[in-house]
Amino acid sequence: MPAPPAESTLIDPVMRLPLELSSEIFLQSLPSTPDMQAVATLLQISRGWTAIALATPPLWTNITNNGVEHSKFLALLTTWLDRGGEFPVSLSLNPISRARFEDILDTLKPHAHRVQSLRLLRVVEGLDKIYVFVALKSLTIDGCHNRHISCNTADIVHILRCSPNLEEFNLLNGCYNGSKLSQQTSLTHSSLRRLRFGESEAMQHHSCAQISRHLTLPSLDTLCISEFIHICVEDLVGFLTRSSPPLRSVHLGLCGGLDMDGIRQCFTLFSIVTELEIIYPVNIVCNFFHILATVPEALPALQNLRITGCLGMASDFESVLAGVVQRRTVLRSIRLVTSHPFRDRCFSRYKAAAFRQIANDGMDIYIGTPDRNFLSVLYVMIQLTACSR
Repeated sequence: MPAPPAESTLIDPVMRLPLELSSEIFLQSLPSTPDMQAVATLLQISRGWTAIALATPPLWTNITNNGVEHSKFLALLTTWLDRGGEFPVSLSLNPISRARFEDILDTLKPHAHRVQSLRLLRVVEGLDKIYVFVALKSLTIDGCHNRHISCNTADIVHILRCSPNLEEFNLLNGCYNGSKLSQQTSLTHSSLRRLRFGESEAMQHHSCAQISRHLTLPSLDTLCISEFIHICVEDLVGFLTRSSPPLRSVHLGLCGGLDMDGIRQCFTLFSIVTELEIIYPVNIVCNFFHILATVPEALPALQNLRITGCLGMASDFESVLAGVVQRRTVLRSIRLVTSHPFRDRCFSRYKAAAFRQIANDGMDIYIGTPDRNFLSVLYVMIQLTACSR
């Protein structure tokens, strides 16, 4: 960077700093989401600030077409890619037509080896034209709750095939049409470590289950399936058996519930899972903790457990206590969260003492609503008083 005029260092204290420090200040001043206008603003302050910005390649690596007219964005894309040097690029694209998406791909192609993060928001046309992104680590395809957008799942598998070093994939809030999937579409992806299938409550689809039938992910260590995803136990067990992944963290939404055999099948495949979260476990709480108490090969390494949803019957607490007691040497924390007060008003009298004794032995236990642990000393005292009346 050329030396700034002497007078500018007197007026602007930023100009007195070493380039490494002023560059870091510029980078830290940016919003967390891509905002090209924020970077452009830095160029309008002074010639000195412009010189710093142009000498800071990472400033030019978070690119989005949000709110930018297409032809202008293509020009900006070329400029930003050049100014970013060889630094990794994060790209976020909002709704565009197939032709415009192909324009962007053509402009991006000489720099494809730099793209590490790609986020596609309501972009469904032209996905079959995506080429290989060897450096891509994170991919998000988000339908943004738009019912009128339908993406071909074969194209999704194609994108994964073109991202051989991908580590994180999020498929969110959209309609995914699996009609064109065939056995030839199947893919083994050995780098993918984090997979998230997420949907909104208003958009329940079986498409993620269709995709899971065609994926084998032997390196997967984190799996998140929203409570609104319809994936049957056969598909989940088939995916886990086929992939045999080293899963450590699992988030499962069980809005439809599972029977005892389904729970056992799934959880005996989680042989090294240490973190488990279950959302809306309709009618399975007793079964789940009964399995923890009686099936040693189910979740043998589980350390941290969180269950959110239905809980409150006396039988639930009996099962929970039996499971927790059986796993107390491995289990470090358990959170059972319900949005409604428990119906068993004498929970504190008959069961709190046993749970609190386990907590005193070192386990972190939270049982209650999001804002109140029913095992707290104050709450137990209040309940004991109420039950004695």
